Amino acid sequence: MTRSTIEKHLQTLLFVNKQAKGKDVDSLIGSAISMGYEDFWGAYPWAFKETHDTVTTTASTETVELPDDFDGIVSAVEHETTDGRKLRKLSPDEYDRLIPYSEDLTTDTPAYYKVYYDREDEVWKLALYPTPDSAISLYITYHTIENGGEVPGKYIGGLYASIGKYITMFGTKERQAAIMEANAEIERLKIIDGPNADGTIGRFLDAWEAEGPRSKRWYEEG
Repeated sequence: MTRSTIEKHLQTLLFVNKQAKGKDVDSLIGSAISMGYEDFWGAYPWAFKETHDTVTTTASTETVELPDDFDGIVSAVEHETTDGRKLRKLSPDEYDRLIPYSEDLTTDTPAYYKVYYDREDEVWKLALYPTPDSAISLYITYHTIENGGEVPGKYIGGLYASIGKYITMFGTKERQAAIMEANAEIERLKIIDGPNADGTIGRFLDAWEAEGPRSKRWYEEG
């Protein structure tokens, strides 16, 4: 369900009398949807936020840029060794303390990485160690930035509850009740987020339901 669909639904649901509609009402609904989306999107690393991509390193270059819609790393796997090795993520502090200075870096297949924002280039990057000794494909799973797109149907209750907090007046009992309802709905959705076909709990990307991937070796499927 998209933002425009939700906006039309709320206008119909809350303001049946056309005379009650106007710029103030439209502004209230628009603000509530924007803030509700932001709250819901940031409440949890939902399975539908995960996407997959491939980034390619450059020989003797420590860093590699991440996709434009990057909003948080899940995993990075190199595919130069036989089975593909999952790189170990280090915090920026760990990486800077444990990894040698650039002039001392060895070149090999990367085993460790950190995520950082390059302010000069205005892009998120991975810093890799050892420095890649060739053009290596890294298969990454990451969270995407909320861009106003669709939220899968099974999450709509949580999204509506998050929006509902901002339609009630601040400081009222109704606002407190709406906040409690939204929090409860988020907790409920955390439990059912990404269930497997057999009913067990697992994570997979909803948007890829038709064509996979659903395993750690997603890059070899299809």
